[in-house]
Amino acid sequence: MGADEVRKLADESNQSAGNIAGMLVKFSSSVEQVLSNVEQSNNISQELAQAAQEIANMLEGLRLLGQNLMAMSETNHKWAIYLKVRSKMRY
Repeated sequence: MGADEVRKLADESNQSAGNIAGMLVKFSSSVEQVLSNVEQSNNISQELAQAAQEIANMLEGLRLLGQNLMAMSETNHKWAIYLKVRSKMRY
């Protein structure tokens, strides 16, 4: 093997090493982007969970309000019957 062939192999090795280094930089950048996306996804998931909990709390409040309104309606109905019966008892 001659000196020219050794130089050619050395140049090809250097070029390959440069290509590998470039690929590693791109890979590293891709990994950083993936990590950033995962973090952003986690933040969004936490916000969605919090919003879902707030909606559940609001729905529970509406359910309790509905129960109270039903109880008030029942009480009003009983009072209406009572007053109607009472007014008929007066001569």
